[in-house]
Amino acid sequence: MRFARFALLAFALAACSRAAPDATPDGAVREWIDRMSESQSDPAESRAAWALLSQATHESLEKRAERASLIEGRRIEARDVLAPGRFGLRFTPTRYATTVQGSNATVEVSGPEPTDRATVHCVKEPKGWRVDLALPELTELPHRPDAP
Repeated sequence: MRFARFALLAFALAACSRAAPDATPDGAVREWIDRMSESQSDPAESRAAWALLSQATHESLEKRAERASLIEGRRIEARDVLAPGRFGLRFTPTRYATTVQGSNATVEVSGPEPTDRATVHCVKEPKGWRVDLALPELTELPHRPDAP
């Protein structure tokens, strides 16, 4: 009898628990925006925001960090490429509309004005939905003609 009560209580608690923010594409986008906004004052939030980015985005940011390290002459961490002071929203998101096609999704984020619109791409990865930032391709660094 005790086991039955315990099992019922455990089931009830599990049913009441909230889904992880990255269980849906729009949840991942909301959480990423919140974490990046909070990273201005709390560096731990940038680590949480980093975890919400896709593997492809991680790889792209790692390439950028390698390049920045060469230019700066010191090691730049990929997570630091998303510098807290450089993140800002053009508008305050008020609505999120998601379109899912297999393991890819787009989240249309809109704000109070008709021009307040942004499209965010997401991908489904083993740990959940991840924000897949559309970063431009890196161009070749200029070389001096006399450099090897």
